[in-house]
Amino acid sequence: MKFLNKIIDELLLQNSDLSQFNVVLPGKRPIVFIRQILEENNYSGFLPNFFTIEELIIDIVDQQSIHGIALWLFSFDVYKTLNLIPNDDFAEFLKWFPTLQKDWDDMLKFSESDEAVLQYMFDEERIKEWAQDLGDDEDVPRKKFLNFWRNMNVFLPVLKTKLKEKNWATPGMIHEIAKAKIVDFAKKTQGNFVFCGFNAFTPTEEKLVRNLLQWDKAQCFFQADHYYFDDERQEAGKFLRSHKLWKEFNDNRAFNWIENDFNQPKNIKIYEVSGNVTQTKVLPDIFKDIDNKTFTNTAVVLLDENLLPASLDVMHEVENLNITMGFPLKNLSFSNAVKQLFYLQKQLEKNKSSYYYRDVFPILEELPKNDEDEKVINEFKSNIEERNIVYISRNLVTELLGNLSYFNLLQKSESGYHFLDILIEYCQKIKWMELDDIQYENVSHFENAFRIIKNQITPYGFEI
Repeated sequence: MKFLNKIIDELLLQNSDLSQFNVVLPGKRPIVFIRQILEENNYSGFLPNFFTIEELIIDIVDQQSIHGIALWLFSFDVYKTLNLIPNDDFAEFLKWFPTLQKDWDDMLKFSESDEAVLQYMFDEERIKEWAQDLGDDEDVPRKKFLNFWRNMNVFLPVLKTKLKEKNWATPGMIHEIAKAKIVDFAKKTQGNFVFCGFNAFTPTEEKLVRNLLQWDKAQCFFQADHYYFDDERQEAGKFLRSHKLWKEFNDNRAFNWIENDFNQPKNIKIYEVSGNVTQTKVLPDIFKDIDNKTFTNTAVVLLDENLLPASLDVMHEVENLNITMGFPLKNLSFSNAVKQLFYLQKQLEKNKSSYYYRDVFPILEELPKNDEDEKVINEFKSNIEERNIVYISRNLVTELLGNLSYFNLLQKSESGYHFLDILIEYCQKIKWMELDDIQYENVSHFENAFRIIKNQITPYGFEI
């Protein structure tokens, strides 16, 4: 917050109308705090325009960005037309393409030619030492590796061409196209850009920032500290030290800012407690001893991100919390239940006559339920445990769980498309139940994801 406060103060000194600035940030999260700072300063004008640096580059390129599920489906559609060997189905394709796509984007961002890098990966002279005398057996791992890069030298250039025909581009392609347009953009733009809080840049991003600085249409604010900036042994300051050597920073344009916060006195306490539950229980007692009840200078470092929900529960008296750690969706109960539902569908494909009890119990425990469902589930569990049944027949499951409100989720679905429809309908229904905020957001997230998946796969007609 101190860094953002300093930026806002500096911009207000330059111009009382912040709408004249285009603020470029590494991500969207700082925007929330900038708005809060402006509100505290009683700012009454129009807000500046906010961009992430990726959004700014996309604006320069003027092409539609494609990523995630949409890119995977389109890429598989292209892959099928090439009849490469092995000709993977969609499930096998997804095992390697998302990783390859990230690597390909890095090639496009950081190299002069992605095709040269692909050729380098395949170069027989480069891999001769360990890829010779492999014989004709296609199952030899090294032969598979060789075949993979041979196929990618065919597949990725074709994919690139097909994407360009649609005026679509992956993040890496956008950077590649932007390289040729940056000089002209920097010369013609009338905007005043403010780059805040960056550390490392891709070559395209660096070219953009430096060209705007040269035309005096941008200013940069870096968050550096003398502790790691002045000490060349500290890798944390590696990129910032190189940025300071840019010719654009001179007597007329200073490198802002290098602070001295790390060397300021700090009050650090370490509490050793046994067990995860005890760690969360001790937090309220610690906070009672802190005099500054706004806790603006207090940071809690948790040993494990899984402790976050429990910690939030015991710290309900603290009004405002700035949570900087992530919390994986997979650790929430509804996420686990959805994962188990898909796993159950796979198991039902293998064995349509019975259910393994451990495939069913976690779903019944994790999914939101009403009072009637709770009663049905308790009777089902007691019946199974009393009779010590491991594999439950379909007829018995229907008999004991048939009155469950979401029983159709436990049945073998006609197709992947049909199962998505059932999941979307179920998510809509349970949002009317009494859910806490985190659980409601989790359900909404999955409902939205299921809709996107359905909308994306429908035009292709793939078997899911």
